[in-house]
Amino acid sequence: MSFIIRKALPADAPVITQVGRQSFYDAFVDLFQSTQELDNYLDHTYNPVRIENSIRKPNNLYFLAFANELPVGFAKMRIHSNRPFIASQRQSELQKFYVLQQYHGTGAAQALINAVIKNAEKEKAEQLWLDVHVGNEKAKRFYEKNGFTKAGDHNFIIGTQIFYYDVMALPLTITISKIKEYGSSQ
Repeated sequence: MSFIIRKALPADAPVITQVGRQSFYDAFVDLFQSTQELDNYLDHTYNPVRIENSIRKPNNLYFLAFANELPVGFAKMRIHSNRPFIASQRQSELQKFYVLQQYHGTGAAQALINAVIKNAEKEKAEQLWLDVHVGNEKAKRFYEKNGFTKAGDHNFIIGTQIFYYDVMALPLTITISKIKEYGSSQ
């Protein structure tokens, strides 16, 4: 299966909203003790106007993944976003990274992360970092195959719940060809 990855435009906000809501729900529904807190989070985070405004910010880059003209995933990169415990002054953050569940294992995630890494390199970032839920072993393996290693941890509160995350970082001295090599062993 082949995928087309392109930078998102403000008009893509409804598509990102749809993909983001569904992907986040599928990934995290079992971790929420309150469906109301999950719904509130989804309504706030994946509001089309909020997403459109975020796309317009010069520090944000959104990427959409398509298979046969259907949106199957998206990524949000913050061009300049530093974590103090990562030893670098030029860092980019992979803030959101979601692929619809039915496209897991198809190569969509690899195509999407390759686009993010390429753009982080273009922006001259020395490190690309992300947060991944401590219990999401599948995602952690995917990031490790792409050269990311654990750099720290933190927590995030949604409603009344605390969620724990590993912070993973990729030194951008690794080339895209090496990343593709890692990704081909999925």
